[in-house]
Amino acid sequence: MIRLLILILIVLSLGALGAYALRLDSGYVLLAYRDWVVETSLIGYALATAVLVFALIYSSRLLLGAFRLPDTIRQALDERRHTRAQSSFVHGLEQLLAGEWKQAEVELVRRAADHPAAQLNYLFAARAAQLIGATDRRDHYLNLARQHAGNTDPAVSLNKADLLASAGERDRAVELLQGLLREQPRHGQAGAALAEIYAREKRWADLRGLLNTQAKHINLSKPRQQRLMRKALTAELDAAGESGRIEKVKAAWSQVPSAHRGDAGGRNAYA
Repeated sequence: MIRLLILILIVLSLGALGAYALRLDSGYVLLAYRDWVVETSLIGYALATAVLVFALIYSSRLLLGAFRLPDTIRQALDERRHTRAQSSFVHGLEQLLAGEWKQAEVELVRRAADHPAAQLNYLFAARAAQLIGATDRRDHYLNLARQHAGNTDPAVSLNKADLLASAGERDRAVELLQGLLREQPRHGQAGAALAEIYAREKRWADLRGLLNTQAKHINLSKPRQQRLMRKALTAELDAAGESGRIEKVKAAWSQVPSAHRGDAGGRNAYA
């Protein structure tokens, strides 16, 4: 609109300058075509030409806008849906953090299909559903998250494993994390989550094997890894000692890496 006003002002200024230049002799223009004859001054001809040019330009723009109208409307509607989906997602997260889990679940799935990252809506909705004890809906949302993110997205697998472990379904969580590590052997968070579950489930041999092979990649601090390894080794030595057979104790000790044989707790357990 501002550009149009500036253009009109420029044209009027040029017209005023032309009128001043031609004030003594306005000129004469004669146009004849068959039986039609048009006579006018030079200023009148220039103004008529300018008006015609502007009319042609803006008529073409209006015609082009009419052709583009369906796409324009579609883009506007898409933008409106995305804006509303983003607002719904943010409101759902606020409800989740505020402990309003039922409202959070409803808000997160209400416009999930219009959100550009719909898997996030379904992941958080799954968390809200678990908090209210709706494990069937939780699993449904997790499946939807995987469909939107792709089967290889580690975020979905990690969040699903976390939810399963929190709900006491640790065998399913272990299976899921093991599958993720087979696909991405150096995924640090998957290794860390699996190590913690092994420790809670007292799967000491599995924990020791994981720490031996993935120590460089697991997202656990060095002290935490050492504590877990010490716990696993001590438990295995204690179990061997309870058998009452010295060969089992020696076999268990032979499995202890040399880097951990100097640990006082392990030596005491072996003794």
